[in-house]
Amino acid sequence: MTKNELLLMQICEEVALERIHSDRFTQLWLETGVPLDGPEFEVANRLLRQREEIEEMGCPSSTLH
Repeated sequence: MTKNELLLMQICEEVALERIHSDRFTQLWLETGVPLDGPEFEVANRLLRQREEIEEMGCPSSTLH
């Protein structure tokens, strides 16, 4: 596994654990070098929005696997 693959995996873990506002998430994101306006960021934003919509409908994300 390359360093970037490991960093991206760790970022995914932070997202899954709802820690996207943590210092660790920010540091990992910066280390990957993924631009905040790139397609990867857009995909991440869409996933988070969908999750929020599902939670607003009364279905906690922890039950969605």
